[in-house]
Amino acid sequence: MPGNPVGSGSTSAAACGTWLSGTVATGQRSTGGANCVNITGGTVTVANNQRFTSNAGVNIGGITSSVTFNGGNTNFVGGTGVAIGGITDHVTFQSGNYSFTGGAGINISSIAPDNRLEGGTWYFTGTGSGITSSGNNNVTLGPGSYIFDGGTGISLSGNVSLNFSAGNYVFWFANGADLSFTNNARISFTGSPHVSMYFAGGNSWSDLTTNGNTAFSVPSGEYYFDHGRFENTGNQLIQGQNVFFYFKSGGYMETTGNSSFGFTAPSSNIYSGYYPGVLVYSDRANTATFSWTGNSSTMSRGAIYLPSSPLSFVGNNSGNILTGQFIADRFIFVGNTNMTVNFNEIAPTQLPALYLVE
Repeated sequence: MPGNPVGSGSTSAAACGTWLSGTVATGQRSTGGANCVNITGGTVTVANNQRFTSNAGVNIGGITSSVTFNGGNTNFVGGTGVAIGGITDHVTFQSGNYSFTGGAGINISSIAPDNRLEGGTWYFTGTGSGITSSGNNNVTLGPGSYIFDGGTGISLSGNVSLNFSAGNYVFWFANGADLSFTNNARISFTGSPHVSMYFAGGNSWSDLTTNGNTAFSVPSGEYYFDHGRFENTGNQLIQGQNVFFYFKSGGYMETTGNSSFGFTAPSSNIYSGYYPGVLVYSDRANTATFSWTGNSSTMSRGAIYLPSSPLSFVGNNSGNILTGQFIADRFIFVGNTNMTVNFNEIAPTQLPALYLVE
């Protein structure tokens, strides 16, 4: 888990105020609370290398056309950080280095349809820290490194879309920070983004959770769970091409309700030691149970390898089709479960059949 890689912004004192247009000059602001920089209209630029301390922050509200943060090293120490509300057409954080510490974060609400974090390095820590969006909003991310050390992580609810631009991403969700989608929240992407996403919970687990009534695809890449879970509930359909899921230290995958998966494994060597074609891998020391419960289903391609983990099917599971191989410590079937495996040898075995190994 990386520490805070973002340097300090300006330490020269600057005044708070209300902006209807123009530029918020570079400086350090430490008064005024959440409304220290209060943007209520027009087009406003926030100069680079800002620093907000002692709970000072930026509030964007009213009827605002466009707000652009120019990046550099920009810090929010305590308080709410950046609140985006009212009727705000466009908010852009240009690529740069941003830190939100002491619980500061980015909160998007009301009518704010176009919010862009154009990449660079982002660091969030503290209770409540992270990116939250609710209502009818869109959040677009650019390539870079996004680190959530405790706090909320990324929380999307309502009719919200998280869009990935083309490029490479690294995400860390640690110490209770989650990536969560609720109601009709979903993912979209432009081009072919690739992610490396680490859920490193520690004492407080960090999870990838979906709950609601929507369908979306996750970007290609690797998803690692160490004291973390991939939980899918409700009426969700989650898909992904060229994805790999790795679980250890009690991590597991679970679906409930009418949710379903549709994934394909990478066919190339994505890192040294990876076995092409493996979709889900549970570390041999991991004994957590993976489960499909309710009317959940899967239609996926690749090898699912759970050498020490049980796989439990409970309820009216149907439409479970895997093209590849299914290897687990044991299988538990309860209810009206229908499981079809179209054998495709990825890891060499003695027979293309169902058999028990002591």
